Amino acid sequence: MDIPWSSLIAGTTAVFSAVATGGAWMAARRANATAEAVARIERDRWHADYSRALPVAR
Repeated sequence: MDIPWSSLIAGTTAVFSAVATGGAWMAARRANATAEAVARIERDRWHADYSRALPVAR
């Protein structure tokens, strides 16, 4: 019985490619969540810097 090595290698490559694609997708989602959190922190920090109360003499 002759083993079709080219088909076996192509199938294995397709499986590894699918696994790598899933890993890249998960990493992109985590990076997006991190970027949103950093943007929120920076937005709050800038808002706090520019909204300081000025002392009002009475």
